[in-house]
Amino acid sequence: MRDVEHFALLVLVVGAAIIAAVLLNRISERIRVPAPAIFLVGAALASDLVPSLGQLSVTTVQRVVSVALVVILFDGGMHIGWQRFRGAAGPVVWVGVAGTFVTAAALAALAHVLFGLDWRSA
Repeated sequence: MRDVEHFALLVLVVGAAIIAAVLLNRISERIRVPAPAIFLVGAALASDLVPSLGQLSVTTVQRVVSVALVVILFDGGMHIGWQRFRGAAGPVVWVGVAGTFVTAAALAALAHVLFGLDWRSA
């Protein structure tokens, strides 16, 4: 029965977070701050104000963060619009692909120089 209660609490927290994210859209339109940013600040404040949140397991926190990431990405995608997406698609793909390779190469070079790893391991 403990596992069911744990899952029910998780569903309750995620449901409350989704409702909060939807309601924060109204606030974010007025103060011109993205709703996900307000949501994350609220989560940080809640973790400081409610001491029992510090007792959650790492798995629970990972699950909540995964769901929050889905909500944040969905919210961002809903507000971009097709015209802005078409204009930004090229640079996003370019930075995403080239940036990934440049980052991997830089980290490999640092691992090779700093830790003496051979190039294949680095």
